[in-house]
Amino acid sequence: MMQDIMAKIAKYTGINSIHSNMDKYWPDSKQNLPATKYLDLGLMMFWWLEKHNDLSVQEQVNTLLGYIIDHEFRIKYEELRHRKLTLDTKGLIPEEL
Repeated sequence: MMQDIMAKIAKYTGINSIHSNMDKYWPDSKQNLPATKYLDLGLMMFWWLEKHNDLSVQEQVNTLLGYIIDHEFRIKYEELRHRKLTLDTKGLIPEEL
């Protein structure tokens, strides 16, 4: 029973930590928030940074540059600009913006 309680506390502590980090990640100014069209990419970047927070900033930059240089991740601007939104918005926001 005590282990179950401790597991729940750890889970909520982790969730609170993620919420706190999200507050730090998103800019305070609403003018600088990502557009809905790119919100999923912003969330992916936040999650990537959370998963790789053990790396130094330079190591993170080098890893991201490696992704960009890798041919598998190349995408043309037009493809990005006209891509479908990958978030499930329950029909509140159109898939194509």
